[in-house]
Parts: sequence; structure tokens; C-alpha cells
Amino acid sequence: MFPYKQNATYEDFKRAPSGWTAELIDGNLYLRHLEPHKYDATLSDLFSAPAEKVAEMLYGDLYLSTRPGPESLLMRAKLFASIGSLYQRREDPWVFMSEPYLHHGGHYLVPDLCAWPRSSLCLTPRAHDFAVPQTPHWVCELPYQRPYPGTDVLDRQFKLPIYARMKIPHIWVLDADWHELDIYSAADGHLELVKSYKTGRPVRAEPFPDAVLDLADLWDA
Repeated sequence: MFPYKQNATYEDFKRAPSGWTAELIDGNLYLRHLEPHKYDATLSDLFSAPAEKVAEMLYGDLYLSTRPGPESLLMRAKLFASIGSLYQRREDPWVFMSEPYLHHGGHYLVPDLCAWPRSSLCLTPRAHDFAVPQTPHWVCELPYQRPYPGTDVLDRQFKLPIYARMKIPHIWVLDADWHELDIYSAADGHLELVKSYKTGRPVRAEPFPDAVLDLADLWDA
């Protein structure tokens, strides 16, 4: 199982979200006891999930997440405004999407935000195709602990390894509860933590180095 937090400290262990069994093993923090809504799920189960939930099929099981609250939605909007305003209008523009379905093997994932260079995205309509066919070049998860049980464990321990298998070059985890922006790379199929920003200072990060992110403003969303 992929850790909830790499290179964790005892302080991280003490700050682990309530309601989970936390374990600190070989310097990594793991959270246990996330049960799926349904084991051995089918696409029919995915399609029949309640509209007020975010439904994902991971490792053959159906997971239902509570939709984000206003604070998380505002942080997502601010992040998109900081990046999209620059990179949608370039000569080599990017295309951004919020909560699309991505398909890889038997997995159906819903990232909070993702993006492609326009030249690499082809959205030709196809019958029965509800997921974006091309792998994004960037995904960003904005995990939250409230409303409980939140998405932080699902995003970090379950979805990050799948993004690595998809060989997504740039993976961000923007966590307001931990006040962290973790930047990962998985272009070769292996997840590597490139940089972790833990303060509120302005940040420039790939693949959007021209955008200056005010993390303090994002935390205060």
C-alpha cells in the first residue's frame, strides 16, 4: 500500500486525521480501515451511484466520496484562476477540466483538476465513452478531511499509485489541512516526490512555471 505521507515525523503521526488507525512504518505514515462502498463493483454500480457523491472504481471496488465543501471548492477555483488565466491563452494553450472521469485498466478515477496541452487532446465523440481517452499531463488532487470521512486517504494511498501507472508526468497534491503542496512525477511509471512546499511563500512549479501560486491565499480559501 502506498503511504499516506512519505518521510513522516512523529508530529505528522500525532496530526493524523481522526477516525483512522494511524501507523508510522519505516518513516512513512499509513492510515487504515478505508472500506469501499461495494466490493467487486461493475460499471452499472458506478453509473447508479447517488448524484450527491463522487463515485470511483479503484482496484475493482466502488468508493463513494462526499462532495467537497465551499472552502475546498473556493481553493480549487483560486488555483484554476492562477494557472488557467495564463495557460489557456498561450500560443501553445492548455485545456483544463474539473472532475472528469479518467480510465486506466479497470480503474475509473475522478481527479479534482487535470490538464493537457491542447495539441495532445483529441475529444472525438465515441459511443459509450464517458471518460477522457487521453492521459492528462497534469493532475491535481485537493484532499480534504471535512466533511468526514473526506478524500485525503483515498487520494494519497489509493489514487496516487494509479496515476503513477498511468505515467502522468506531473501530479500535485494541494492539502489545506496539512498546509502542503506536494509535487510528484511519474513519467517513468514510478512515483517520485519532487518537492514539498510547507509554507505560505509564493511557488512556481512544473508544468506551469510562469504561474506564481500564493499558497497563503489558497490556504485561507
